[in-house]
Amino acid sequence: MSLELLLEAGALAAYVGDHEREQAICRQASRLPAETDAHRFIVSQLTSSATDHEGDFARAEVLWEQAMQLAERLKRPRHLL
Repeated sequence: MSLELLLEAGALAAYVGDHEREQAICRQASRLPAETDAHRFIVSQLTSSATDHEGDFARAEVLWEQAMQLAERLKRPRHLL
């Protein structure tokens, strides 16, 4: 499964309030290879969300900061939605 699809699926799960599914989707992203800045951004963003749901706020903050640093280098704004 592609990271872009996981990003979409995670957003949809959050939108409908299915937090268990959202967390599972976000956790799945952390197990996939991230070879580009866009993929690393998605992994950091989704893993941050899963970590936040698990209550590890310090780790979530670090991951979110990584995502924001990567976002500054992205050329496709679609990843930033």
